[in-house]
Amino acid sequence: PLMYLTKAQTWALADEMGALDYIREHTHTCYNGVVGGCHECPSCILRERGLSEYLDSKKAV
Repeated sequence: PLMYLTKAQTWALADEMGALDYIREHTHTCYNGVVGGCHECPSCILRERGLSEYLDSKKAV
C-alpha cells in the first residue's frame, strides 16, 4: 500500500509505471482544492518535497 511509501517512493513508483507526467499534470492533493496546488498547504508542501527528492535522486544516478 502507498501508505507505507514515502512521497519520493510514490513518485518513483509512478515513474516506473510510466505515469509520472500524467500524475504531475492531472492530479492534485491540495487541501484548498486549488487546481495545480496552492503550494502553501501541508499537502502541497509534502507532495512538492517528495517530487523534488525523487527528481534529485534520479539525477544522482
